[in-house]
Order: sequence, then structure tokens, then C-alpha cells
Amino acid sequence: NPTTASADHGYAVDTAAPEASITIDDVTGDNTVNIAEAGQPQAITGRVGNDVQVGDTVTVTIGDQSYQTTVTASDNGNVWSVSVPGEVLAGNNEIHAEVTTTDAAGNPTTASADHGYAVDTAAPEASITIDDVTADNTVNIAEAGQPQAITGRVGNDVQVGDTVTVTIGDQSYQTTVTASDNGNVWSVSVPGEVLAGNNEIHAEVTTTDAAGNPTTATADHGYSVDTAAPEASITIDDVTADNTVNIAEAGQPQAITGRVGNDVQVGDTVTVTIGDQAYQTTVTASDNGNVWSVSVPGEVLAGNAQIHAEVTTTDAAGNPTTASADHGYAVDTAAPEASITIDNVTGDNTVNIAEAGQPQAITGRVGNDVQVGDTVTVTIGDQSYQTTVTASDNGNV
Repeated sequence: NPTTASADHGYAVDTAAPEASITIDDVTGDNTVNIAEAGQPQAITGRVGNDVQVGDTVTVTIGDQSYQTTVTASDNGNVWSVSVPGEVLAGNNEIHAEVTTTDAAGNPTTASADHGYAVDTAAPEASITIDDVTADNTVNIAEAGQPQAITGRVGNDVQVGDTVTVTIGDQSYQTTVTASDNGNVWSVSVPGEVLAGNNEIHAEVTTTDAAGNPTTATADHGYSVDTAAPEASITIDDVTADNTVNIAEAGQPQAITGRVGNDVQVGDTVTVTIGDQAYQTTVTASDNGNVWSVSVPGEVLAGNAQIHAEVTTTDAAGNPTTASADHGYAVDTAAPEASITIDNVTGDNTVNIAEAGQPQAITGRVGNDVQVGDTVTVTIGDQSYQTTVTASDNGNV
């Protein structure tokens, strides 16, 4: 006995592969791996699209190293991220990423992408120098009292605008590199008292290349401080032997002289002031030390009674010191009064035979300001005779 049974069954056909896409973001902000980034793990990221699903596997290959991650959802679509050692990135320059997705029918699709990047792990070169703090590299009293421009130069890869930090003692000052006709330079104002309280400058500059690699260069520069003023002294000699200007001395130039001491040097300038007149000379050497001398008209001396002299000396650091002295003197240009009389040569003022035959005492008197010891000259014809004034009971004779 035969029997036949039958059945029908419908099915679906899906032979359309799903669509998939993947992209890779820049490896860093500038898509270049620098020294710092090569030294630590970096997040390599990207996006997926089309039919790629959350949870699908992404494989990232860099050189001979592969890393896997899965797709995650974000506010801006489906994304992926994998951590890669910085040194792996630094040893290559391209990333390959691929993602495989499978639809409900089991149809798989793989999408891939490649992304190149740069590697710069060479630090830039930098150099910095510090100029002398002053012309003689020594801070003197005047320089310690006002701000000083501390300057220097930079070289190699240091750029205009890079920061320079100058440290003196416990004080730090910052400035930036500027361009000049002779290359890139820097300058910073430092209080003189800070320089005077120390003797060394430390400067450093940090420059960063396009990849973000930094380099710091430093320099040290020593200098001297001399804020001790030199010592100076000056004296004035008597203007004449008796320190009094008389008529004759007032009528001709007089050498005004003196001495200098301590740190005053040969060649230093001495200024002599008498009344409203000033005269200059320089210090010279003598067997008895350093001296000075200046010629002054006698009438200038006669019109005054005091001399002012000053000398300025400067030490090797440029510190000046001025010493001064005053010296009074007398002026006597009033001539003394004098009178002289001659007595009769004989009792009757007549020379007879006997008197002519023997020496005769010619006498007389002097008065007013004539002094004992003053010389009297007697002239008779072409003959002259000298004697001196002597005292008598009746006056000087």
C-alpha cells in the first residue's frame, strides 16, 4: 500500500556582503612622534563606518607588531582606540588598520586603511654665551648704583622669541631672544646692587623644534666687583718763602706747588682755584714723591688770600676719589716808608788841608721804616761806599 507525503519550506537568500570602512587619526597633534612621545605609550585612534558594528575587532599593525581592540560607540559615531608603545611608533612611520564585520547572514567584509606619520627624535642644538658685565668686566661704585644691561648671544637652533633665564645669586630674570645684525642676541636689565653682591652669572635658554623636542643650553660667566674707592690726599706749599706776596712777587708769575699722596697717580689732574680763576696741571714724579706745580700770575695772587686745590684719581675699576685742600697766605704790596739825611762832612761842612789828608766819617740818620742792618750806599763822584744802619741813643744812624 503506497503513501506519499510532501512539504514546502521557504528560505532567504543574502549574498550581499556588508559594507565597511575604517580611518586612522593622526598619531599626535602634529602627526610627528617626538622624543617625549617616543618615551611613553600613545593612543592610536580612528573611526569605522557603514555596517561595522560595536564590538567588531580592529587589528592595528605597526612594523612587525600587531595590536587588537574593539569598536566602541561615541557621540560622534563608532570609534576605536589602541595603546601602542612610543618606541614602536618611533621605529616605524606607517600604521595599518583593518576591521572585519559580519552581517546577520554571516557574510563578512574586511576594510583596511594605512596612515603615514613622521618621526623626529633628534633634539635641536642650542648654545648660549654671556658677555662681560661691563667694559672691564668689573662692577665699580657707579655701576653698582644703577641698572646694568646683561647681554649675550645664542646660536645653533635657538629661535627668536625663545626664553632666556638669567640667575645671579638668588635672583632670576627672564627675557627673550631677539634678532640683530650679528645674529640672535639677548639682553636683560639687572640692578647694580645685585651684581655687586655676587660674582657670577648663570644663563640658560630652552628651544623647541617643530616636532616639540626641547633642548636647554646653559653658560656661566664670572666677573669682579670693586666698590672700594681709592684714597687720595693733596697739600699746598707756601706761596713764597715767607708765604706773603710782596710787590715784586705780585709783578711776576709764581709757581704754586704741592704734594699728593695715597692712591693718587702720576698724570692725575690737579685743579687750582684762586678767587674766580682756575688753573690745571698734572701730577709728576719727584725724588720725594708725587708733586704738582702750576704757574699763577702774581697779580691774581695779590688780589686774593687763599688757594684751593683738588685732585681726582680713578682706580683700575673706574672708581673716582677727589681730595682737596685750602691754603691761606698774606699779601703785602704796600711799600715801606724810608728817609735818610746826611750830616755835614766836617764841623763847618768845609774840607780843609788837614781834613783832606785823612779819612773823614760821613754820617747821617735814617727814619720811618728803615731798619738796623739795612744797607746805606754813599756815592761821592765816581766812588761808592757801603755801610749798614746801626742803632744809637738818638735813633738809627
